[in-house]
Amino acid sequence: MKNTGKQIALIVVILLALGYIVKTLGKQASYERILVDTQANKLFVKSISSKIPAEYPMKSPFSEGNNAYPALKCMKCGAVFGVKEKPAVKTAAEETPSSPQMRDMGPPTWPRCPVCGSTVDITVPTLPEGQKSMDVAGPIQLIEEEEPKEQAGKS
Repeated sequence: MKNTGKQIALIVVILLALGYIVKTLGKQASYERILVDTQANKLFVKSISSKIPAEYPMKSPFSEGNNAYPALKCMKCGAVFGVKEKPAVKTAAEETPSSPQMRDMGPPTWPRCPVCGSTVDITVPTLPEGQKSMDVAGPIQLIEEEEPKEQAGKS
């Protein structure tokens, strides 16, 4: 009788583990990105699915309409601004480092701060520990994403 009880308990544990594995495999992989709402002047964290390319602007929880862009911050003057990213042609899974497009790309070109013109002290802003959003000084300016210099002439 003791062996039968252990076998049943082991089967239940195995079934629960399999159920958990199947449940977690069904979830989409995602990543978090810091976005800025250009109407509400707020930074916030947004979970974005990595299965489909993100298109900006996105819907913001703080204002009506699509007003959320990827956020950058100038460490020189403190300005927070949004970036109008160009839509991705392929997903990351389809694009491999050995593809011609990836081989031809030069080093990334850093955006220029729309307030002070700096290009060296640009970074992604951070939120205080435990916060998912915060107010920033406005108005929030938008800049166009620049193409790498080698890609700008090809198209």
